[in-house]
Amino acid sequence: MDAVETFRRSVGACLVGLLGFVSLLCALVPPARGAEDVVVLTTDFATGAITTLPVAGSCAPTLDRAAICGDPVARSWNDRIYVVNRFGCDNIQVLDPFAGYATLSECSVGSELNPQDIAVVHHHRAYVTRYESNDLLEIDPESCAVTDAISLAGFADVDGLVEMHRMFLKGDRLYVQLQRLDRRGFPYVAEGSMLAVIDVTTNTLIDVDSSLPGVQAIELSGDNPIAPMQLELTTGFLLVPETGLYGVMNDGGIERVDLRRNRSAGFALPGAALNADLVDFAQGPGASGYVVIADASFNTSLMRYDSLAGTLTGALYAPGGYVLSDVLAHGGKLFVADRDFFEPGIRVWDLGTEAPLCGGVLPSGLPPFELLVRPDVPSEAPEAGDRLTGTIPGLGGFAPNPTSGEAVLIAALPADAWRRAELFDTGGRRVQRLVPRAVGGGTEFHWDGRDEVGRPLGSGVYFLWVETGDGRTAARRCDLIR
Repeated sequence: MDAVETFRRSVGACLVGLLGFVSLLCALVPPARGAEDVVVLTTDFATGAITTLPVAGSCAPTLDRAAICGDPVARSWNDRIYVVNRFGCDNIQVLDPFAGYATLSECSVGSELNPQDIAVVHHHRAYVTRYESNDLLEIDPESCAVTDAISLAGFADVDGLVEMHRMFLKGDRLYVQLQRLDRRGFPYVAEGSMLAVIDVTTNTLIDVDSSLPGVQAIELSGDNPIAPMQLELTTGFLLVPETGLYGVMNDGGIERVDLRRNRSAGFALPGAALNADLVDFAQGPGASGYVVIADASFNTSLMRYDSLAGTLTGALYAPGGYVLSDVLAHGGKLFVADRDFFEPGIRVWDLGTEAPLCGGVLPSGLPPFELLVRPDVPSEAPEAGDRLTGTIPGLGGFAPNPTSGEAVLIAALPADAWRRAELFDTGGRRVQRLVPRAVGGGTEFHWDGRDEVGRPLGSGVYFLWVETGDGRTAARRCDLIR
């Protein structure tokens, strides 16, 4: 080895050490209140870690903020990250982003029962799906106490299991994906996938079709739901991503479910248009969106789609190989998890122009697997949590409601009693913060039907989420009709 090479390696080693020290210092600094991060779950399927990336501004990720298991998914709720450590760990790990991503609790949910998702109603109340059980657990994720179990065995297919997967909480209704796969032989065959509906005020199953005997779930037109669900921003329908049978290229898709009528409303993007296995999706402006798909040769691509036409409209990124695992749209940006063997990391595009940002792939440490946003205050979950843990005295509703532009909500508590008041759309996106105004001994919240920068919002359903200084929460609905 010559002197130049020796010097180059010495300098390189010093830089690596310095970068590692800086990364350690960054990991010890808690995020600012109100700032948003993309939380990246990274894994090589032996070990896992949390990496974070600011939604706005910086293109500098902070690596390895917390150690997690090697098969993780997660949810963000209020001021916590809830990691579902799946097969092999079988627990729920609660992290506090404002304490350096310290682990607050680690709750076992049954050995080898393979948890799949968590739906948080309140800091002390959450539901956990488990793949190898027909009992949906209710737990206190702070104390780890199991507080209830709801049997879904009545929906089991021929192998005796429902294969419960991801969940969506809307008000006091919890929607649970039931894949219903016959796993007695391979390849697995779907026996008609469903959404079970649970009333979280009573922990009972809701019968969606009283004309039939027994308790009925929502029957899906497609099979094998495989990723988190979202409310469609243009219609309010629940979007259920389905892959169908792996290797069959024309089934699955993104299915709409009408939650008022508890039935399928057809496909926003049918499997025939995908001609591939669906991996994940994200909604864009208007009727546009993005999907990660895997073709018959197991090559993943990031594709655009049009939900009005129900078609794909072109590729944004097609690296080849089975490397893209997740996509997230938030804050005017599109984030993609790229598990490339040589250069794993996060890729970012401008959601409006589709211009690539941040100069290429951003390092994630271990390969990225799933993306979520912190904080992520649900639009309606606080309403269910408040209903179950007490009410805020003297909190009224909006008037007029519906409104064509302006509405006022009156509360009996004084103006200095409120910690925050934020309006969200049905997709869980904050549209405006409301300022409490003192009126007599109470408070008035005034909304002008606009967003934070003064732009008129379109017709739709909006929710005001309020929190008092002593931690009580509630939500109130306002319908805007232009």
